[in-house]
This record gives sequence, C-alpha cells and structure tokens, in this order.
Amino acid sequence: MPKYFFHLLIDASFTPDEQGEELADFRTACARARQTLGLVIADELADAKDIIHATIMVDDQDGVRVANLKAVTSVAASESPFAQ
Repeated sequence: MPKYFFHLLIDASFTPDEQGEELADFRTACARARQTLGLVIADELADAKDIIHATIMVDDQDGVRVANLKAVTSVAASESPFAQ
C-alpha cells in the first residue's frame, strides 16, 4: 500500500508529518485529509479562536504534493435577534 504524509499548517504554525500512513489509494488519503481538517477546525473553535486558517498538505511516499486542502473559518458573534 502507498504511504501518504499529512502536513498541517494552522495560521503560521507548521507541523510536518514525519511518519505518514499507509492507505489504500489517493481517494482514501483525500478522505483522511478532509476528516482531519474537520477535526482541526473543531479543536480550534473549541479553543475560542475567532479566525482560523488551516491547511493540510498531502504528499505521497516520493515526496510529491498530491493534494492541498484549505479551510478558513471566521466566527462573528452577534446578539441574537430573538433575545429579550
């Protein structure tokens, strides 16, 4: 099975994936990257961050970048129009 590496960039903080993960194929690697990106966004929101820029860069076992998934989340708090 091919090996994929999932490098993470949150705002200006880069975390390289040194170990990688053996997965069935490219589609499975992209699904894993989407799942991971969702978890990262959820964690950052739980830490009360208002603006999050997150990127997962997927490299294959030869070091070739095969996918880039980016997400930007902005939380704009406002008073509810239903509040009394």
